[in-house]
Amino acid sequence: EILPYLETLCRDSAIPILYVSHSLDEICRLADHLVLMDSGRAVAQGPLSDMLIQERHRLGEKDEVSAVIDADLVARDTQWHLMQCAFDGGALWVRDSGDAIGSRLRLRIRAQDVSLSLAQPQDSSIVNILPCQICAIHDDFAEAMQIVELALGQQQLLARLTRRSVHSLALRAGMSVYAQLKSVAIIR
Repeated sequence: EILPYLETLCRDSAIPILYVSHSLDEICRLADHLVLMDSGRAVAQGPLSDMLIQERHRLGEKDEVSAVIDADLVARDTQWHLMQCAFDGGALWVRDSGDAIGSRLRLRIRAQDVSLSLAQPQDSSIVNILPCQICAIHDDFAEAMQIVELALGQQQLLARLTRRSVHSLALRAGMSVYAQLKSVAIIR
């Protein structure tokens, strides 16, 4: 119940706020800068978006590996109860939360909710299809899976794919692909 208040306080005040949490949801919602602690010692620190993407600092449970995108609310589709959020690498349609046009929003995208295609998909129920470039491919916690790091302009995204899919598509760093994200999977 107090998270919206803390979110407003963080956004509107010019005072740094130190917030301690083990919850990835809270961290993604409130943090701009992250300090990782282990046994009372700071082991890493940096901007939230960078820390989430870095392989050695990935946070959360296996199915919670995520990236965050900071975007501006630019349009609303009242017929379908969606809003469009634009950022340096494109735009995403997400469920309408009632925020005002022009609002700055943080969107959390779990790696498991991102699929990749070599060609731009046609006739799909997925409305968020973004051209991006593969930066790197890393092993995942699970042997059958890999994490693909993607660049969307200045923003980054992760896709959690099976090794079989990575092999079948012959994915490699530097390759151009299309990321597909379901609107209902994007966490606000």
